[in-house]
Amino acid sequence: MSAHVHNCSASSCNFNRDATCHASAIAVGPEHPLCDLFTETMTAMQVEATEAPITLCSVMECSHNQQMNCMAPAIDVGMHDGHADCTTFARG
Repeated sequence: MSAHVHNCSASSCNFNRDATCHASAIAVGPEHPLCDLFTETMTAMQVEATEAPITLCSVMECSHNQQMNCMAPAIDVGMHDGHADCTTFARG
């Protein structure tokens, strides 16, 4: 079972539609909880509605990380210093 993106407030991301991530999957990490797929663009892509699964989390100090799998039921993504981060990150 993998976690998925429940809510995304990175409104400038190409994959964000109405606070929902429409990417086919994302990875988080490695050095901090960065969403690896965050892409700012002026042209909207046509993507299917989905709850993007977290395919890899390499933020080893997160309490939700078990063998590079996110064990949180779902995550939220938000903007931090000009990029998107997993805001569900919990140092553990």
